Amino acid sequence: MQLQRMIRLIVSLAILLVLLLDTTELFSYPFLRKLENWTYDARLNFTLPEQVNENIIIVDIDETSLIKVGRFPWQRDKLAELVDNLFNDYKIGILGFDIVFAEADESSGLNAFDNLAQNELRDNPQYLEALQQIRPSLEFDRIFSNSLIDRKIVLGYYFKPTLQEDEEATTGQLPDAIAKMDGVWSKRLPINQAAGYGGNLPILQSAAISGGFFDNPFVDADGVFRRVPLIQSYDEHLYASLALAVARLALNSPKLEMLVETDSKDGDQDYYALEAINLESYRIPVDHNGSVYVPYRGKSRSFPYIPAYTILDKTADPAILKDKIVLIGTTAPGLLDLRSTPVQNVYPGVEIHANIVAGILGQEIKHKPAWTAGYEFLLLIMIGVIITLVLTYLSPTYAALSALLITLLLLAGSLYAWSYNLILPLASPLVLIALLFIFHMTYGFFIESRGKRHLAH
Repeated sequence: MQLQRMIRLIVSLAILLVLLLDTTELFSYPFLRKLENWTYDARLNFTLPEQVNENIIIVDIDETSLIKVGRFPWQRDKLAELVDNLFNDYKIGILGFDIVFAEADESSGLNAFDNLAQNELRDNPQYLEALQQIRPSLEFDRIFSNSLIDRKIVLGYYFKPTLQEDEEATTGQLPDAIAKMDGVWSKRLPINQAAGYGGNLPILQSAAISGGFFDNPFVDADGVFRRVPLIQSYDEHLYASLALAVARLALNSPKLEMLVETDSKDGDQDYYALEAINLESYRIPVDHNGSVYVPYRGKSRSFPYIPAYTILDKTADPAILKDKIVLIGTTAPGLLDLRSTPVQNVYPGVEIHANIVAGILGQEIKHKPAWTAGYEFLLLIMIGVIITLVLTYLSPTYAALSALLITLLLLAGSLYAWSYNLILPLASPLVLIALLFIFHMTYGFFIESRGKRHLAH
């Protein structure tokens, strides 16, 4: 009997050690990452508020708008009309574009008219005078640029994680950086460092008050958008995401402060961990990459959607839009801005930004702090010891009930922490309980069966 217990203890310790290795930087088990993502998704879907947030409105370039207005991209004078209507007629507060305007709009035919003025009709004074008179109405990019001036507007752009062969590193213009990276921070903090960017035309970006990137280099291996970066680095400068830039405007552009935990050894600081981004009294918890877990409110349409064409023909309800944050994006499948998320397989990319803005302003961002690695290590040891003793010394019935009780306490504790916006590890403790329970029950059954066979002989 003593030998059997020793065998149980040794095997239980081996199982525990295997799982403890996953909490260190030495090993990583892909199946545990997948299971952890599954437990995260389950908690998220179980606690979805399923309430429509009416403070953020999505102006949708949907299929109907494409039919009524024309295929996208629309002419810039039409976009200027959209912007003017939103601010002048609907009195919105802030506007964000989940769109990049990287190329000049030459659809007016102005280049062809200029070519005639320089060649065949260069000696025709009537033509040259008429061209000068109509030129302002044909410079669509300038018309759009004028609609952006002195308004709270954020233009979207994207960073390039890597560069393909013969690909240009940069196009267009970046907005102003939110901060300059400290030389040490740049090396020690694992904030994504972009290889290049695709920005807006300089005439547009210089007219807008701000800009924010909308790419996501931290999509999980299964292609699901769980985390999105709020900051990225380029040329030792920090830049804000579209959601962060919009939220910051909504808070009247407060000073941005990065909270970095440091620790020193032998007088030298050798530990750097990004903990949060502060916008004065608003604290945004982030992970070491400067990313946040998207605080999804529910399946798509958790925010009011207004078709873009109703803004252009002024048939939208003004009461819905007055003083609101507005994001312009698209749900049209052909425009390729649909994502896979924990709450829905096909989800509009613009609504991901809306969820983050709402989460920042409502202080609803969930966080997995750096200390959860140590917490997971200690939790595994505690569960391993308790489960092993329970399964070794109690009868099978009481052992099974005890294992079930510990599992329920673990789940309840995880949901309690979740209610306070803490994401605690759940996969490895559940796997440990399951493995130990299966081993001890199987081993006990095997020993009991062998003992009965000996008695029969």
